[in-house]
Amino acid sequence: AEMEDRFELVSQYVHYSHDFTLELARKVHDSGRLFQMSYQYTTSNNTHLEGYTPVLDIYRGECDEVLRNYARQIKAYGEPMLFRLNNEMNTDWTSYCGLVNMLDPDIFIETWVRLYRIFEEEGVDNCIWIWNPAGVSCPYSSCGEDLCYFPGTEYVQVLGLTDYEMGNGDVFTSFESYYSSLYEKNTAFRAYPAI
Repeated sequence: AEMEDRFELVSQYVHYSHDFTLELARKVHDSGRLFQMSYQYTTSNNTHLEGYTPVLDIYRGECDEVLRNYARQIKAYGEPMLFRLNNEMNTDWTSYCGLVNMLDPDIFIETWVRLYRIFEEEGVDNCIWIWNPAGVSCPYSSCGEDLCYFPGTEYVQVLGLTDYEMGNGDVFTSFESYYSSLYEKNTAFRAYPAI
């Protein structure tokens, strides 16, 4: 059955080393909607966090050809798209999170910048980069604070906002309360569009 309302944005999650879904992206574009790619440095769909994660290999430059191939595929698509890299990195449920990668946000930042520069070198100019942490680190720690993972204003065009009501009490926080404080905290130093 077809829904009467349609989303103007279609999002897809893709794991490291998978090909860009050109056919889907073109179908989304041809329907007059915007394609958003959530690209994640994971090979296990963010399960088995004690297993292999490509983050340190990416950090060392051992995966540059895989990343370049992906960049070339996005360039071949050629249409404007949103590109959200490693969302919710300040949690304990992603393969690229700080807890899994030596509790070091700098590793996250370096792998972000590495991919951004590869995109530049390959001439990819159709991506709008979204930095999208979780509103509160999980579990909370100072090294999990979302701003510790911010790669720099030259590498981000849009602020993505994600927050969850974890059901940890009898009183639930309103959507407005969650997102207004998250927005204010993360845009205090630069006015970003936020989605």
